[in-house]
Amino acid sequence: METRIQPIGGRAAWRPAALRDDRRGWVHQLTTDELRELDQAMATARGLGRPYETLRREDFALPGLAKVFANAREELADGPSVFLLKGVPIKKYTADEARTILWLIGIHLGSPVSQNPAGELIAEVKDVGRSNSDRTARGYQTADPLAYHNDQADAVGLLCLQPAKAGGLSSIVSAVSIHDAMLERHPELLEELYRPAFFDYRGEEPPGSKPYYLLSVFRRWNGELYTRYARNHARSAQLLPGVPKLSACKLAAFDVVDAMARSDEFRLDMEFEQGDIQFLNNKHILHSRTKFVDFDEPGKKRNLLRIWLRVEEWAFPDAVSSEYGIVDPQVLRHGIGPVRTVHV
Repeated sequence: METRIQPIGGRAAWRPAALRDDRRGWVHQLTTDELRELDQAMATARGLGRPYETLRREDFALPGLAKVFANAREELADGPSVFLLKGVPIKKYTADEARTILWLIGIHLGSPVSQNPAGELIAEVKDVGRSNSDRTARGYQTADPLAYHNDQADAVGLLCLQPAKAGGLSSIVSAVSIHDAMLERHPELLEELYRPAFFDYRGEEPPGSKPYYLLSVFRRWNGELYTRYARNHARSAQLLPGVPKLSACKLAAFDVVDAMARSDEFRLDMEFEQGDIQFLNNKHILHSRTKFVDFDEPGKKRNLLRIWLRVEEWAFPDAVSSEYGIVDPQVLRHGIGPVRTVHV
């Protein structure tokens, strides 16, 4: 079948063996000098005595870490779209200081945006007793396995405070690789993913809006691929009045995405270790998490801090979304109307 869709390629179209074999660039272990600089930054933050969300880049002198952040931006924008920072000494910092560290690093990569109607700029990713069977639950509030998806921000960062007793494996996959493989193997199904589908706001729609939005899984702009995939949200949207049934072709296309994402050919697994910070470019990366089991002690339960970032040079332009009549949560800033964006 002929198609006008072109392959993307490039460093973002990686396979897991390549990333496992060559961790240069996308994985960075903090050095003694960089950790000393991080301590100095924390001392500066304490001296300023301000809430972490008021801190700005210019508040800190970070000559050594600046090189790390520059490399992170390059790897996220023009590399494999993933960056893993290792070795943050979480045990020596308080819970508030851990948030400050994630904030401090995040503002050197983008502008933090709120993640929910409560306006949280840094959210805790932990089991609070909810389940994915609840339509209004967010996956990060459960211990359930998460299907492959990406978040409604340009980039996401996760700082591991405490890993699980068992499970909780983080898996990522290149949506670019899946796109190009589908072009070769299932071009008719790839074309279907360029057509919009209905997704559920999961109870976080803007005031006066319908409880769903319309968006395609793949979009192109200026040669870039933009991905938005959340099959659970497409599935729950089917329960809403006014939403047409997903076609057999759309379901088959979703099945191929899921099968590829779960396969050894495309999936890269990583164990979160205490002090790891994982950053992902949501244009190009889908991620998931396996089910986990917590320790009984409250202080040992799995806990991650999450930050969402707006990166202006990556963002899909509002005008294009309007032109195609697509309501894009990235344009609406996560489907909750006016949202806090901290410009740094």
